[in-house]
Amino acid sequence: MLGPIIQNVRFRSIVVEAGLALILFLSDPFGLEEQKLRSIDAGLAIVTQYLHAAPPSNLAVVLIDKAALEDWKVDWPLTFGKNAEVVHALACARASGVFFDFTVGRKFNLVEGMDDLKKVIDESSKDGTICVDGEPPAKIPVFFGRIQGVDSPMGDWLAQRGATFLISTGESDAVYQSGKDKFPPLALRQDEISPAFGLVRALPLLRGTTVADDNSSCQDIDPRPRCWRAPLALVWSANLDPKQPEVSDIVKCRGDRGLLHILWGLTPFGADERYESCPPVLTLSGADLSRDLGFIEKHGNPATVLAGRFVMVGVNIAGLNDRITTPLHDYLPGVYKHAVALGELLHYGAHYPTLPKPVTLGVMAALIYLLLETAREFARNPKRERIWVAAAFFASVAIFSAIVYWRHWPASLILALFGYYIGVVLALFVASKGKSESRSHASPRGHTGRG
Repeated sequence: MLGPIIQNVRFRSIVVEAGLALILFLSDPFGLEEQKLRSIDAGLAIVTQYLHAAPPSNLAVVLIDKAALEDWKVDWPLTFGKNAEVVHALACARASGVFFDFTVGRKFNLVEGMDDLKKVIDESSKDGTICVDGEPPAKIPVFFGRIQGVDSPMGDWLAQRGATFLISTGESDAVYQSGKDKFPPLALRQDEISPAFGLVRALPLLRGTTVADDNSSCQDIDPRPRCWRAPLALVWSANLDPKQPEVSDIVKCRGDRGLLHILWGLTPFGADERYESCPPVLTLSGADLSRDLGFIEKHGNPATVLAGRFVMVGVNIAGLNDRITTPLHDYLPGVYKHAVALGELLHYGAHYPTLPKPVTLGVMAALIYLLLETAREFARNPKRERIWVAAAFFASVAIFSAIVYWRHWPASLILALFGYYIGVVLALFVASKGKSESRSHASPRGHTGRG
């Protein structure tokens, strides 16, 4: 029964051409899919950078930089005791919690103050000290990063309390994974959860709402954070936190520049006018946690802006190679990847921007290619029916674009899906045209059929 169908020339043409396009799309030799080159998504980010929401008002970043180390008169890495002092300072600033974007993977060296760190983690409001305002520090949750294979007594102690998250979140700076795998299994182990996904699960108050969980099976686009397992596509914004000018000078950064000026700076002609970009999340230096009275009298206490915010402590020290690439801010300390990801999860919820599963994307591509090829094969004659080919193509683009927009998939997928198809069609057309011309030239000129 299938024999006549398979032997049909049109059927074979449909399968072959659609198959070639699908192979190209899935192999992605030009890196258009899944952010390999990211030129399309980076360009879109530049154009739409001011259309995104402002940084979340309940998040902040504190960078341990050269100025902080000099102010504290310490070297890197910090001792446990110094980490305990940072937690105390944040508890006095009335932050809602803190995550350290580095590990406590030390067994023998720099363990000075381990007891102090354990005490402040267990109960920061009862660590035996008071704040400069005479009030006791607030009770805040404390979390640290961890790296697979790096173990220590302190790390084990934190893991037993569910206070560590995996800080290795994949090779791509444009994608933030929920666990150690891009598409993890249905249940994520606690020690495999990345910081942004782990924090949004561990701190319901951070989300502002409490989603009832009856432990039922997870559904597609489930509102419960424990069901969020798909990778997150990072969305960068050039909008500033309104509080940023209170703690840093933004005269030379993106906060005072317009879109046209930014676009001009990206061209070869305006390269000399490029400037340091403002941070995508409210940012303080570690030195701002312990300013002296003279500084506070003159500039105010910058730590006060941290009240009610969850703080991510990162490192911005030359030589550590803890950097990520971004479309708007060039290179940034790695902690911003966690901060921006957490901000997206809080803003979008279960509808956060993501990537389609390879199987889902493959099936959709195969169906679209078969539809377009079927329209082309059956619209070749008469010519007036070719309008149906155009209709099928634009309908497919519109439908797939709507799905990409609805599911918050990367826009580069649209170019990849239809770009590879158009490339195959043009290549086969040129090959067919060349073959026809070669046959025409091979025929004897002026042959009339007369002896």
